[in-house]
Amino acid sequence: MKESLLCLSLFLFLLPAPLYCQIQRETLSVELGTAFNNRDLSWSIAGNLEGKSPNVLSELQFNKIHSLGYLLASSYTPHKNLRFSLRYQHNRVISGKGLDTDYDGDNRTNPTFNQSFESDKGHFRALTTGVGIPISISSKVNVVPSVSYYMQEQKFYILDSQNQNLKSTYQMNLEGIKMIIDGTISLGKAYYSSLIFSWYAVDYRAEADWNLIDIFQHPLSFSHDSKGYGYEIRLFFSRKVFNNISVFAGGSLNTTSIQRGIDTTFLANGNEIITQFNGASSHLYGIQIGIRYHYIANK
Repeated sequence: MKESLLCLSLFLFLLPAPLYCQIQRETLSVELGTAFNNRDLSWSIAGNLEGKSPNVLSELQFNKIHSLGYLLASSYTPHKNLRFSLRYQHNRVISGKGLDTDYDGDNRTNPTFNQSFESDKGHFRALTTGVGIPISISSKVNVVPSVSYYMQEQKFYILDSQNQNLKSTYQMNLEGIKMIIDGTISLGKAYYSSLIFSWYAVDYRAEADWNLIDIFQHPLSFSHDSKGYGYEIRLFFSRKVFNNISVFAGGSLNTTSIQRGIDTTFLANGNEIITQFNGASSHLYGIQIGIRYHYIANK
């Protein structure tokens, strides 16, 4: 995180002054684009609530989950010191794979089950909406710190082309608060660049349906409840093509760490088994391209 903040500071303050042009206050902007994601997610549970017997009983990994969709973003600045923003992304999974492993011994020893699977179905959704304060560092640099509500959801499938009956699912949900620093620099009359750094704290809730396991309830076989945090870095470049129209392209890196929590298994006989959820780790890389309309009011 310290390295990311340092990069942001260098980006905002150390670029050569001749590259800047005057930044005007945007009253309204709307973005529409295409988004591609590549995600890895892994989680595990222990054998009991104390985190033992064994310390890793079952582990699931979703690897290279590729999804493609659209993004919609908008910001409105009714006053020079106030900006409202919204960003929404919706993707459909187009490819992916995974690995399901169970262990009988501590520290991932004595595996009793090890099976790869396909994961080329599912969806991804993310919503960020909040309020910020535009700050003019100079006539050439703008920074907008903001506080936002943040929601992210992704549904994963466990599939097997050799067994059409296997259609298990795992849906993760993040919900919390995101702190954002959005820095923009103009690079001439037609070009500008933005670097956005975000940190968030979230509640984590996941629900799974292991559809071929008869001793589990359906459609809710087990759930995971915990808390976590993460950060996101986005870098964009834009070029004006008409008076109020620009095209943009950029990339993003999102990392989420989920802490230990509770795994609750719901049995078909009505009983519940509670064990330790060892946490989860997610790494998401994205590419976005699109078009942007902006109405600008001079200072």
